[in-house]
Amino acid sequence: MRRAEAGPFVARPAVYTYGILMDCCCRARRPDLGLAFLGRLLRTGLKTDQVVANNFLKCLCYAKRTDEDVDVLLHRMPDLGCVPNAVSCNIQ
Repeated sequence: MRRAEAGPFVARPAVYTYGILMDCCCRARRPDLGLAFLGRLLRTGLKTDQVVANNFLKCLCYAKRTDEDVDVLLHRMPDLGCVPNAVSCNIQ
């Protein structure tokens, strides 16, 4: 991903790439890295989608940060342009 920032002819990561990376970090039991990828996504200016938001919620749950998880679900998801759905509410 760093190489993508180096030149104009290299493909840049899309929002889907970040969603996949965040999911992989959760599955590898490294939710801290998944949260870092969300920060990187937001710094690039890409818009989040429902999948990325759900992966973010999953990372927060795996990191045992459920108090922040509820705050994100109720307050931050609409700010990011995502509406919580059944999957969002059932993430454990």
